[in-house]
Amino acid sequence: MVASDSSVPASRVVAGRAGVGYAEAAMDDTGREHTGLFPLQGRPPIMPREQRDRIAERFPPAPAADERSLAGRLARLKRQANGREPFVFDEVMELAYRPGPGLSFIDNTFVEHDGRLWNFHITGSPEDLEKADPRIRKLAYEYTGYAVGSGLFDLEYRGLILSTPQGEWDCVATGVPVNIHPYAGGFACVTTGVGMQGTRCGVAFSTDLLDWRYHERNPVLPPPPWAEPHGACKDSHILRIGDTYHIYYIVTAKLGYSAIALATTTDWDRFELAPEPVFLFPAGLRGTGGCESPCVLERDGVFHLFFCNGPGTWHTISDRPDRFPGTNGIYLVGPFVAAEVFRFAGRWWLSSTRKEDLRRKDRLRGISHHGDVDDERRNLAGMYVAELTWDGDFPVLSRPTPV
Repeated sequence: MVASDSSVPASRVVAGRAGVGYAEAAMDDTGREHTGLFPLQGRPPIMPREQRDRIAERFPPAPAADERSLAGRLARLKRQANGREPFVFDEVMELAYRPGPGLSFIDNTFVEHDGRLWNFHITGSPEDLEKADPRIRKLAYEYTGYAVGSGLFDLEYRGLILSTPQGEWDCVATGVPVNIHPYAGGFACVTTGVGMQGTRCGVAFSTDLLDWRYHERNPVLPPPPWAEPHGACKDSHILRIGDTYHIYYIVTAKLGYSAIALATTTDWDRFELAPEPVFLFPAGLRGTGGCESPCVLERDGVFHLFFCNGPGTWHTISDRPDRFPGTNGIYLVGPFVAAEVFRFAGRWWLSSTRKEDLRRKDRLRGISHHGDVDDERRNLAGMYVAELTWDGDFPVLSRPTPV
């Protein structure tokens, strides 16, 4: 192969983008660039300083990002994430609650009401998995239970909510799970059901967190047009921004990824589906399979996304609540699953089950129970919490003192 510009002798090829045995582009000693394939015989001479200066003038370095900008904050977050390993479960987590003998604890949400702390969570008996229809598996034995206490460490299990199906849309499984947010002097919740249309999300309303009235047009939150109509549709999270409620939920994108969808509403009657995914992520073969348990919050003008996949919970940031580009990067926070980041008593917290930590310890022993009843028994460990403080946009976890 020869150079496309034969007027440049090999002795004058003083700089180039190197291939294997040739340069793909070259600059002669006048500063003129030539493209083509130029044979390299031995090590090319070093470019004179004058030519390097001319090139530097043509391609000045990008200015340093303002530390307050998203680019600056991402750069700092990347340095912080590269400066430490994921958090170790036993070093930062403290057992806070178990629903009762033989009952599991999975996805959960917190609400403060009447001077008390309420926790709503998926519960059920893992032993029922073996009796369930294999087409719906876990959804056949999961329900939403609730616990009440004065703080995080004295919660007491009280029973179930939303345990009666509304109709055909949730006749197979209902109320798994729910995410609740204050609305119009009461509360609105998003709940997952399985029925004749597949998996769908519906809405319900309450004034006391115990008696719920379903939206008459349920299921009002189906998979959006860009998602598989019979794929996932679950794991909602609600973030209020001004007068608009942002509802994030998990679906299966037609592109072949697990995805976070977004619906917005101001009145909990009309819902607008975002035309694109908020976030896309491939399925995991080790640990949690899909992208699950999204949790979005806003701090100092930046939005934080926490989600579970594979070996634990991941974190990223964005300057928009409706889009978390993959180019912003992600990193693993630690072996936490069904994690919820929330504020209580003026402090930040992260809640988790122990499932991924127990899976990791079993992997070290060569044991796998993924997808069977022994895997579900890992959820009997209950709810653990870590206190979360912020170093800029980096969440720092530590073992809590009870509140």
